[in-house]
Amino acid sequence: MRQLKFFEKILMFLLSVVFITTLFFSHVFSIKTVDEDPRFLIVSIVIFAINIGVFFWMIKILKRHYNYQNHKGIRIFFYSIIIPPAMALVAYFASLNKYPYILVYVFIISMYAYLINKEFGRLSIKIKRDHDGELFAGDLYTFNGDIKVRGKNKKMKGAAERIAIGDVIIISRDSEPIITLNVIKNDKKA
Repeated sequence: MRQLKFFEKILMFLLSVVFITTLFFSHVFSIKTVDEDPRFLIVSIVIFAINIGVFFWMIKILKRHYNYQNHKGIRIFFYSIIIPPAMALVAYFASLNKYPYILVYVFIISMYAYLINKEFGRLSIKIKRDHDGELFAGDLYTFNGDIKVRGKNKKMKGAAERIAIGDVIIISRDSEPIITLNVIKNDKKA
């Protein structure tokens, strides 16, 4: 990861503290039912909205400084600010016998993990194996990037066009090319 500026380091520290506390308290306030006191549900929704906003703000800051060759550092950072409140909340809900809340919390954490892996995870490229023989541009896909095939004539190929020798496969994230591959043989084998 490229170096953050001093102001951004302070901002990331403050956002991390706000993220951890709002992640914890949004679920603590949601324990009261609407029949008991509807104010707790409203407060919980507001706190959770702040938590989501802070999460995407941190992603926006870190994406400007992200080095695609080092994908582990940012994921470790995010997991380190998600796991401590997760463990505390699971223990808190278990002590109150509120097990359905644990399932909801696990779902929310898994959604955060999905977004982190999509934005900062290892680049994954797959080839569809629904037929043998030649490769087409639509046979290539990725979970967390964009793939384009540029032909010899410098025009981008559509999904139904065959990949030929001399074509260039461009893999990018956020319109920034990461990898370019020159096709020397169009042969798909298991």
